[in-house]
Amino acid sequence: MSEKYIIDFVYVLQQLYKKFDDHDKKFDCNFRDLIFFISARAYGLKNQFFFQCRMCYIKKNVWSEPSLNESLDINTEAMAGCILTGIGYTQLEESLAAMDISCIV
Repeated sequence: MSEKYIIDFVYVLQQLYKKFDDHDKKFDCNFRDLIFFISARAYGLKNQFFFQCRMCYIKKNVWSEPSLNESLDINTEAMAGCILTGIGYTQLEESLAAMDISCIV
């Protein structure tokens, strides 16, 4: 898997803070105890990132972008862009490879 990802940075940070700030009163865990990035799972260009607390070892995950019903996800947007510009999957794959980003499978 590639080391680079396309993410909604503000969304990811908001979700990390929401999930890890004061998540366990027993151990006095807070956002500062977050161990950044254990692993990731790719779903095309959309990714799920896994994190762990160094105090209580709880694991949580966040997505690279919000899942909103009223907007398209990045995979659909990428395919729509290919159709609109007249390029195919191979050209998309080559463009993303040049940026060291995993392509839609």
